[in-house]
Amino acid sequence: MASQSRLDFTVLGDLRDMHPRSANVQSGFLQYQLPVHYLPSLHPSEGGPGDMSGMDVFVCAVRHLYAHHPLKWRDGADIRQEELKNPVLRFAWSDLGRREDCVQAQNSLREGIADYLLGGHFGVANLSFLGLAESRLMHQTLFAREPFQLYHPNPMSQRIAAQEPGEEDEPENENWDLENGRSDPAEMAKRSLITWNGLGDLGDLVSSKFGIFENPSTNMRYYFSSGTPAFIRVHYYAPATDAPEFNDLKEIIVDGKEVYLRPGTEICDIPPKEQRARRYVLIMTVRLGEAGAGGDCDLIRRYSLDGKEVVAPRGFHYANETWRLGESGRQYMLFYCMAQEDSTSSSTRLPEVQKMPKGFIQNVRNIASSTKAARESRHDTGL
Repeated sequence: MASQSRLDFTVLGDLRDMHPRSANVQSGFLQYQLPVHYLPSLHPSEGGPGDMSGMDVFVCAVRHLYAHHPLKWRDGADIRQEELKNPVLRFAWSDLGRREDCVQAQNSLREGIADYLLGGHFGVANLSFLGLAESRLMHQTLFAREPFQLYHPNPMSQRIAAQEPGEEDEPENENWDLENGRSDPAEMAKRSLITWNGLGDLGDLVSSKFGIFENPSTNMRYYFSSGTPAFIRVHYYAPATDAPEFNDLKEIIVDGKEVYLRPGTEICDIPPKEQRARRYVLIMTVRLGEAGAGGDCDLIRRYSLDGKEVVAPRGFHYANETWRLGESGRQYMLFYCMAQEDSTSSSTRLPEVQKMPKGFIQNVRNIASSTKAARESRHDTGL
């Protein structure tokens, strides 16, 4: 088993250290600097540890999620500590340059990370996107963080013998108690994944996860409300016919049934539905690869908050135009981000795939020049 301590990130600087006060600059690098195509050296067997397509797509996805984080969610002692346990998350913050030493470092680090993950007890069965994203390690680290927690940390509970709100009951039975739903953040991260078969409205399905539920085995009634997560992740199984497509899924409305405490009292109120509705926009789709002989690899497509595709730089092999969301029988991972409060819903049909914008290559070159200057400045100051 490879030791995490042997993973050397010296060549691949941390974007948070290079640009500590600018979320916008960090985001530019995160979105337009992606891993170089992996050239196997230690593990050349196809489909084995040497196949890094799933890891590259996952790193691309994590960088896109990071780009939608405010600075307060990007760094901190607890986050850095998690990255010691989960080096994929540190790799996702790397300055992925194209110099020969950077390319070599990306290749060797991916090999080392693969050995570390597959050789440890992290619940990583394989290096596919789904194998990484829904592993126990990601549930314990990335998706255990507040921005990804679907549920409020303190659900309320009440004995079933008590009546539901509005019905007569003995006073001592009317009280709702607060539970500690974050006692196991990894389990809550696992439960935060929405599984959808493509039938009905996705927003309604997410909304149905909140409200009153009864558990006869415990003789308890529970009230679950939304944790108003910044992100919602969905495992979408497209049906054989009439599968929802990109423009059907570009945004969803979620009723989180949040409860608010009246100021100065111990009385909780549930606001009207129209005040509880929150809009989430699709910022990323991953078409999951099909395993087995002749199977294809994971592919990714990213979007800005206004629904426009974030075009991947040339050389990144896993963001092509050959597929569409909603293909019959395919599986996808969908990532939604809470819309900005001052934004409004749009009925405009947007293209799922954008042509490379004019000046894109020059913009990438400008980013590369900024990176070079930052590296030289860091070298001159001894950092």
